[in-house]
Amino acid sequence: MRACQSPPEQTVVHSLALHTIIYAWACFGIFTIGLIAYNVGQYFNTKAVTMQARAKQETAGAATQQIAIGLDANRCHKMECQCLRKALDGERERRESVERQLTEHIRTTDIRLSLLEQTIKNLKK
Repeated sequence: MRACQSPPEQTVVHSLALHTIIYAWACFGIFTIGLIAYNVGQYFNTKAVTMQARAKQETAGAATQQIAIGLDANRCHKMECQCLRKALDGERERRESVERQLTEHIRTTDIRLSLLEQTIKNLKK
């Protein structure tokens, strides 16, 4: 029976080699699993960053639209102010013209009144 069994030194060497191979495969498996987990993490991180960038871009687009709407509203308001200013200037010119006419009419009336008073004085003499 002794002839079929390997010597104890050879069994230790076979056992050590077997353990080394098992440990090597385990280390390789752990490394592979870690590498896969890292790549999956990078994938989802990249996806999250892309989604954040897209959300920021959409927010910036909406802000740009709001600014454009505000600028249009400001332009319209400016045009309205210009129209009102022109109307006010026209009204001011019309009022000044009426004041000049009234002043002229009053002056003319004063002259006529003065002439009438002079005429009355002359008639009384």
